[in-house]
This record gives sequence, C-alpha cells and structure tokens, in this order.
Amino acid sequence: MLIFNQALARGDASNLRNMNMQYQAVNRHRSDARHALNPALFANVGSSPTDLYKDFDSTTIRQFHLDEGDNLLNRLLPLARSLPIGRMVSEQARASGMGGFQTSMSGEIGVIHDKVDYDLDGTLVPVHQNGFSTSWREENQMSLDGFDDAMVKQSESLRTHRKGLISYIMDGTTATYKTYGWSGFRGDARVDQVDIGSGGFAFDYTDKAQLGSAVVAAFTALAERRFVTQKINAPAVWFVSNEVYWNFTRDYSTAKGDNTIMQRLLGIPTVSEIVATSTLSGNEILSMVLSSEYIQPLVGMGVSTIALARPNYNSPFAFDTVSAMGLNIKRDFANGGTAVQFASE
Repeated sequence: MLIFNQALARGDASNLRNMNMQYQAVNRHRSDARHALNPALFANVGSSPTDLYKDFDSTTIRQFHLDEGDNLLNRLLPLARSLPIGRMVSEQARASGMGGFQTSMSGEIGVIHDKVDYDLDGTLVPVHQNGFSTSWREENQMSLDGFDDAMVKQSESLRTHRKGLISYIMDGTTATYKTYGWSGFRGDARVDQVDIGSGGFAFDYTDKAQLGSAVVAAFTALAERRFVTQKINAPAVWFVSNEVYWNFTRDYSTAKGDNTIMQRLLGIPTVSEIVATSTLSGNEILSMVLSSEYIQPLVGMGVSTIALARPNYNSPFAFDTVSAMGLNIKRDFANGGTAVQFASE
C-alpha cells in the first residue's frame, strides 16, 4: 500500500509488473518457514495465517487513507510509481539544450552540429521500518481473543509508520547510497529553499497585526520567485501551517463586505489552492506542483506487515512494518526549474 491511484497499475504495464513482483516477494517472506506463523495458533478461531495477513493488509489500506491533519502524504501518493525492490537508487539522465539552429531559403548552407551535454540525477529509495511484538507467553491468549491484540498493535504500528514516512519526506535521512541522499523538503538542494526570516524576505505570515495588503504582497513575492526565477508557471498547491492558515482567514481590510486575505491570495497567478497541514509549524510555507511531471514518490515496496523468525521457544511473536519509498523531484540540467518551494525562517 503506497499506490493510491489504481489506474496507474491498470494502464501501465511496467507499474503493474513491479507491483506484482513486490507483492509476490512479500508473500514469499510471509510463507517462509523461518518466518511463517504456526497454523496451530489459529485453531481456536477457525482461520489461518493467511486470514490474519488479509486483515493486516485491509487495516493498512484504511490507515493510509487517513490523513490525520497532515494533508500531505495523501496528495503525493496518487502520483507514485512502482520500482523493483532491488532498485536502491533511481537514476535519470538530464540533457542540456542544443543551441544550433538556422534558417535559409536554399537549405544549402552547412548545418551546425551542436553537442548535447548530460549528467545523472538520482533518487534514493530507502527502506523504512518499525514493528510490534507479543510475548511468547501470550501465544494461547492470542488465539483465544481472535488476534484482536495483534490487530490493535498493527494499527498503531501503521500509524507510526505513516508518521515516519512524512518525517522522511519533510526532514530526510542520514542514509546515503553512491553519491545520493535526501535531506527532506526542509533542507534538500532539490527544493527551492527560501529564507523568510530577517536575512531574507523578512516577513511573518503568522502575524495578525500585518495589513492584508502586506500579507498579499509578501505571498505574491513567493509566487513570483516560483514563476520568474524557477520558471515554473504550472498551478501549485500551497501548504501552510495551521497558524498561517488561520491568519489568512482574517478580513483583507475593514471595508464593509471585503474579501478575506485567503480569497485575495487565491487570485495570485499559479496559486491553485492553500491547504493547512500539521506537518508545518509557525512561519513555514511549502508549495509544489502536484504532477508526476515535477514530483513523484518512487515505491520499491508497499507498506507491508511481515512476521519475524522465532528461533527459540521463548522468542516473541514479532512483526515488521516495512516499506521502501523515495521522492523524485525533477530539475533541469542546470539544477533549476524545481517545482517545490519551502519557505521558513
């Protein structure tokens, strides 16, 4: 579970093939004798380990469709693309433009043959993990209660995993592979990092004392930077902290019947939507073009729950909640043209 848009699987043979490979790999781990749950555990409830895993997978789908106020992960996942689990980095070539072009009446002049330079950019696709366990002494009780305890623990494990993925997206990881890493929206060079503190734009979007006109002017400056500097004219979704969002609900002015600041902001070119998110706090604003042309989660393994080996009689019944995902932010050859902007002090 990390592919929200089923049409991606149905309409793309490569995506469907990779998703099937991922699911087959998960099932191999689940049925491996070293990891498999003992069918005798399920005698009291008249089910099987497969039934428990089906319940686990159903809970995963439900849990990941909740956003719990972050409003971010569920906007990104419909853009996701599947990769083979062995792909630790997804590399893509970036080419420079060709400068030579000419026009004549005869067509007999010598053609200018230009050269194209290119380099590689890569997206890290790391493994994300957490888990839960039950004491070996609770084996009989697990069976008697119909594995309700395991289901509750798995649900909370998924909740933690979802928050961990959001943390990875926002703040990155210290893990690297080859020359590639990911520092998150808050710090990665693939993201247009904008200083709105005293050394930069010097504007506090949470300040309720600011005139509506000042707020609009400062927000317009961010949109202009996207349009002019980064040359991205596609409509963007702007994620703001709850504090910023609430400030935008104020009236633009004291004039009777005037619009709110929010309504004025939505009239700025390239501002398609302004969304509150719990992933940001204080004077933080994140904007991006929600299109796979500009940004795309790369999924090497959907979120899955797998039992761990029990080498001893008193080993706990332990489960891993695991996934593999990276975030591809596409830029041009000159490392410009990023469609993701993060503004903070």
